[in-house]
Amino acid sequence: LRRTLQELRENHILPLQSELSGYAGFKKDERAFIFPNGSRLTLGYCDADSDVLQYQGAEYDVIGFEEATHFKEEWIVFICTALRTTKKDFRARVYYTCNPGGVGHAWVKRLFIDRAFREGERGEDYLFVPAKVYDNRALTESYPEYVTQLESLPDRLRKAWLDGRWDVFEGP
Repeated sequence: LRRTLQELRENHILPLQSELSGYAGFKKDERAFIFPNGSRLTLGYCDADSDVLQYQGAEYDVIGFEEATHFKEEWIVFICTALRTTKKDFRARVYYTCNPGGVGHAWVKRLFIDRAFREGERGEDYLFVPAKVYDNRALTESYPEYVTQLESLPDRLRKAWLDGRWDVFEGP
């Protein structure tokens, strides 16, 4: 999932149409890639409170939130009620990618950085894998100017996005 349909289109649909060409067909009306074995990669968005309802009653083995800190906590919690599977040999799971900052900052920081769990949340269900721009060699080798862009950001953004600091934003 991405926050907006435009982000979804630019960051996922268009690149995946190229990368999966010959491997999976794309059904535009469903925003889904269909593989020969019947597997589906469905792409979605959530830009407003009412958008969460499109996920009610659905069943997903895996859910991924791209830029999870752009989503409200209540949206993520609601959408994750669709995470379930009847497959005995598969554990349903959620993946989050994100940077510090944004409307979901406090929630992500609480769970993954501070590890301050509420009733019903289990620490073993949350694993933080930190990565910085320097870990993305494909990007830094093909476009080293990106690091310079991050270095020139205002202080708080630079500390968050270049250094991976979660303590420079309060979050709403």
